[in-house]
Amino acid sequence: MSNVIATCFEKSHLRFTTKNEYSNGVFRPDSIFKYRSKENNSMYTFILTAGVPAGKMYHTNSILLKKPSYLYQMIASDLQNTILRTPLENENEYDQFFEDTSCENEENFTELTWSIEESEAIQFKGDEFLDSKLAYQSINTLLKYETEEIEFQSESPLKHWNHRKIYPNWQIETGYLLWPRCIESFCKNPITKNLLPMWLHANNSNSVTISNSRIGASVVEANLTFLAF
Repeated sequence: MSNVIATCFEKSHLRFTTKNEYSNGVFRPDSIFKYRSKENNSMYTFILTAGVPAGKMYHTNSILLKKPSYLYQMIASDLQNTILRTPLENENEYDQFFEDTSCENEENFTELTWSIEESEAIQFKGDEFLDSKLAYQSINTLLKYETEEIEFQSESPLKHWNHRKIYPNWQIETGYLLWPRCIESFCKNPITKNLLPMWLHANNSNSVTISNSRIGASVVEANLTFLAF
């Protein structure tokens, strides 16, 4: 175990103002992704907002849920954003929702910014779930990937964990976690459209399963630890 800094997601937010001040939105983040190129030491931060069922904004005397219904999320960086619309019903009605919506922030917003609150935390590995009271505190997952050229990490709140003392072993099922569609493609072009919100399954610290309905599931060799605060 070691002392580190963790993100307080419940105290953090992303906010935006659309052009003409038609809408002012505030989202809680679901995940924070940080990327660094070792070659030139360039660093990028990406924010995934919480997914919400899209609604008919400010309508009156009607059902406010949009039909066909879909989950609305945003991936944002300092310069650009990608809006994701994920079907909640029959996917055949959603062809237009799978189009690339990526654009520069200034195209749609007069303001898009975020505030991230942090806290001192204790970092531990999955095996330490078994005998530790840390597992009943606020916990974030931290998934790290590193090569000789690049390194990146994705942090998000842990939603579910399970353990067995008899054998012993542990497993988590959680999400969303922001992660590259394709690691090679993202490293060549680290922009919002090359990231996706992923579900995360794991029962060891060096290999995890990530999945998204758009690309399916895959195994990733990466380092998984937990932050308790």
